[in-house]
Amino acid sequence: MKKILLTFVLSFISCLALPVMAQKIILDEVDSKLNMRTTLTDAIICRSFTDRLVLRVSLESIIEEGDTTLLLGMSINGGNPMRVEKGGRLLIRLGDDSVLELEASSEEKDNIGQVSTSGGTIIKQYYVHPSYPIEKEQLFDMMNYGVKKVRLEMTPDYYDKEFPKDKIGAAVTKLYSVLWGAISVPKSFDADF
Repeated sequence: MKKILLTFVLSFISCLALPVMAQKIILDEVDSKLNMRTTLTDAIICRSFTDRLVLRVSLESIIEEGDTTLLLGMSINGGNPMRVEKGGRLLIRLGDDSVLELEASSEEKDNIGQVSTSGGTIIKQYYVHPSYPIEKEQLFDMMNYGVKKVRLEMTPDYYDKEFPKDKIGAAVTKLYSVLWGAISVPKSFDADF
């Protein structure tokens, strides 16, 4: 009985720690030749258990010549080849029923996929990682009002998902605090020399 209780307690504690581990900076590099700093957060999964396509949200900042560009990453993986065109639209319906429209900064496609096995079954997954330039005010709107629905323009079919509970706005709130904490600390080649 004690063994079962101990296993349950340890499982519960590890489940509580998972969201904390997912919120980190996975890239923070400076290109001194271009005078540019790129910072990228890890992605947070925003999906339901029955979704065929898995959505992951991340944030990125590019600081160049003192100007900061923020990018919203919307990574998707699924069982079929997919592509997001440069300029492909992302529609975000907020909790107050206003709509944000963003455009992909570059083309993203996967026609090859990645193969893995699970229990002797071969699984092939395709991934696209489009990034959308976004204004700080639009991010604040997502954090304050939450996100009800997203529609991502891609081929062969668009991704359309409604969220009964705000998952994307909550993820953006966590990721923004992690990203802002990293970029608020100056970083350059000779900063800590």
